[in-house]
Amino acid sequence: MLWLKTAFNVLGRQWQWPKEDRHLLTGLHTVADVYCGDCREVLGWKYERAYEASQKYKEGKFILEKSKIVKENW
Repeated sequence: MLWLKTAFNVLGRQWQWPKEDRHLLTGLHTVADVYCGDCREVLGWKYERAYEASQKYKEGKFILEKSKIVKENW
């Protein structure tokens, strides 16, 4: 849980787009894009629902693209 709190401290304001079903490499998932509340850039997505039993552990978790996370003036 510490990593998630740290990620949101670094990210600052963030928002979610509406949920949609996507066929990802690991199967069908319902996801919501997560984007920056300041610049509106998509940063990653949140797994809302996994349709395959083996992927249920992903529900409620976030994927953030490291290349899009930038903090200036550290």
